[in-house]
Amino acid sequence: PGFESQVVDADTGTPCAAGEIGELWLRGPFLMDGYDGRERSDAFDPDGWFNTGDLFHVDADGLHYFHGRSGLMIKTSGANVSPLEVEAAIVEVAGLRSHVVGLDSDERGQVVAAAIVAEDPVDTDELTALLREQLSAYKVPKRWLVLDERDVPVMSSGKLDLRALKE
Repeated sequence: PGFESQVVDADTGTPCAAGEIGELWLRGPFLMDGYDGRERSDAFDPDGWFNTGDLFHVDADGLHYFHGRSGLMIKTSGANVSPLEVEAAIVEVAGLRSHVVGLDSDERGQVVAAAIVAEDPVDTDELTALLREQLSAYKVPKRWLVLDERDVPVMSSGKLDLRALKE
């Protein structure tokens, strides 16, 4: 009871329209008090909202859809690209697992890059052409890397090592 959620533009705190991607904010009496050893204001804004850092959109029926972490969002030429959206498109058009990241670019801020996990060679030109039919041009990876499963960098926890992958 009393639990609330909203998807907002993280910079302005303005609620997003249905279908628009923004940060999920939560508040309610049973959410949590804060983080151990930190001030409550480090976790909650003055109105009691907890900024999750998770990117969502809400549809017209009020259902929430996860798009990834805000820190993982790729910002290229002023546009935001969800790595999860690009990874899903690669699965859809080629049936290949991938890891999509943003690489620093002097011209665009970041460029979209994809590491494809495959045992066999991958024709990245053909994959690019297929993705152009599914995605806006700015979302199609500009840089490609094809890796064998054993070459995917992971941390001791077994999670993907994004920093090592970007290198």
